Amino acid sequence: MENEPLRIGRVTRATERTLGISLTGSVMIYIENEMLDSLAERHPDTYLTHIQEIGAILKNPDFVAFAPEEERFIYARLYFKDGRFTMVYVTVKKTGRPSRWTYQGIASSPATAVTRFEGMTFVRVQNKTVPSESSAA
Repeated sequence: MENEPLRIGRVTRATERTLGISLTGSVMIYIENEMLDSLAERHPDTYLTHIQEIGAILKNPDFVAFAPEEERFIYARLYFKDGRFTMVYVTVKKTGRPSRWTYQGIASSPATAVTRFEGMTFVRVQNKTVPSESSAA
């Protein structure tokens, strides 16, 4: 089982309730080995921190959107760092045979976000008064 992907989270009941959906089947979210290799290659000193941050966003997003026709979730978290607000988006999509929810990528650029998420409606998951302070982004 050395080629098994790494489990990094799950689609939570809070996310399902917020979006008014009920998923059938597995709700676990995985990161494929190729994506892990890519992260480690691009960020050799910090990729483990990146994986933890992705898991934290999946577990506790500020906003979430779902495109049922694409079987794709977008999780978003607002951060405040260095005197600026930044929204970080994590994409999860159902892929493979057997199908499973897999991490597809992360973005913090508004231009990238507008292009990728056009037509999706984000719903606030929880009320937070102060955005998270983090090194994500």
